[in-house]
Amino acid sequence: MKKSYLIIGAGLAGLTIAYQLKKRGQQVLLLDKGENHSSSIAAGIVNPMVFRRMNKSWRLDDFLPFSETFYKELESLLEVSFYHPIPILRCFSSLQEKQWWLEKSAKREYEDYLHDFQNGNTEHPLLHCEFGMGKVKSAYWINTSVFVENFQKYFLTNNELRVQEFHSGDLFPAEARYEDKIYDGIIFCAGHAQKYLPYFHHLPIEQTKGQVMTIRTNELSETESLNRKCFVLPLGKKLFKVGATYEWNNPTLHATPDGLHDLQDKLSHLFKGSYELIKQDAGIRPTVKDRRPLLGQSDEYNHLYLFNGLGAKGYMMAPLLSLEMAELILEGKEPPMEYNIKRFS
Repeated sequence: MKKSYLIIGAGLAGLTIAYQLKKRGQQVLLLDKGENHSSSIAAGIVNPMVFRRMNKSWRLDDFLPFSETFYKELESLLEVSFYHPIPILRCFSSLQEKQWWLEKSAKREYEDYLHDFQNGNTEHPLLHCEFGMGKVKSAYWINTSVFVENFQKYFLTNNELRVQEFHSGDLFPAEARYEDKIYDGIIFCAGHAQKYLPYFHHLPIEQTKGQVMTIRTNELSETESLNRKCFVLPLGKKLFKVGATYEWNNPTLHATPDGLHDLQDKLSHLFKGSYELIKQDAGIRPTVKDRRPLLGQSDEYNHLYLFNGLGAKGYMMAPLLSLEMAELILEGKEPPMEYNIKRFS
């Protein structure tokens, strides 16, 4: 039997759960006020590694192959290109980091992700790589603005997305009624704006502002992404996205001079060449202190659900997590406690 679901927010979380439910024969309606989306400002780099100690990302072997299949499926559906494989060159910041790379790259479980160590100084004279560098394989990036714009257009065309603000006063949670319609479930995917809603307010969703800049230069390769202190992502036509800042508990959406200074300082630790600043953008990530997403059902109102907290690794995690979220909603299959909202009950 077809059921109907109201989804609050049409960023990465809202779009992916709407798609998973629709694929399973359900009726969906997304509400989004059309403001600044961190989902479309984000670089969308899917990096298999956590460089802090050179470890694989959490649940990498689950997330990575599923996300690749998911995005290729969507490219076919939407008839647009946004999935782009790209290697990442990590310029080491210390001898310790170089040693971690050498140790991990010798292990079989890392052979699909870490390429051999490189000296780097002769091949890349404009980069700071005095401790050498390594290449990360199996990485890719999602052109987030193209992804979000075309995915939203898909739902708009099917009358499944309304550009309007959600008003909590019009929601009657006990019966899952919003305005004049009763739904089988209401799913909150409001990102950082969840803090302003009266539901799931006990959950520690933090507002982490991130700023990025776009530069133009003829002195960088357009076939590799770079990483040290910041990322440098080639966009084509000699344009590069550089980021990002992390500004805790900052809900403002505008770019700032301090943010620009921070970005330029980070880039100076990686790149010695010259560049032209094209633009600067800002967005707000919904993050959680334990660095795990938030999936679950309300203890108080069993028709209300939350899918949030995807953070900086969202574009890698969202495809599989949205499937797990759909399984919770349609089958009652609870997510593991590690990222179930019940861990904060």
